[in-house]
Parts: sequence; C-alpha cells; structure tokens
Amino acid sequence: MALTKEDLILIGDLFDQKFDQKFDQKLKPVFDRLDRLEYKQDRSEKKIDNLQLDMKIMERDMKRELHILSDQTETIIEVLKQNELLPL
Repeated sequence: MALTKEDLILIGDLFDQKFDQKFDQKLKPVFDRLDRLEYKQDRSEKKIDNLQLDMKIMERDMKRELHILSDQTETIIEVLKQNELLPL
C-alpha cells in the first residue's frame, strides 16, 4: 500500500497542526512574559517622559526665580547706595 501525494499532504498538514499547537503551548508563557515586559517598558517610558517634562519646568521656574532675586538684590543695593548705607 503506497501513500498518494494527497495522503502525504494530509499527513504533513496534520503534523503541522500538532506541531503548531505544541509549539504555541510551550511558547505561551514566553509570549505572556514579553507582553508584560512591553507593558512595563511603556509605563516606564511614560514616567521618564513625565520626569523630563517636570525637570524642564522646574529648571524654567528656577531660572525665573533667580532672575527675580537678582533684580531684587540689585534694587536693594541701589537703595542702600542712595541712602549712603553702602559704600560706593
């Protein structure tokens, strides 16, 4: 009894289905873990982006405050000089 081409194709398809099922079962935990890692990476990336934005805002605010303090200091110095409380 010889196998026909159609028989070999059916056997090959059956083997592929069984192999794919076993392969998927074995790799499911790996894929699940990869999904979790991708989710965590996305969250971490968003946190880093938010932190970078917070740092830029803080830097801008500090520069603004430093400028205001500098102006106030200059004003105080000028007032002290005008009132001769500070040597020229």
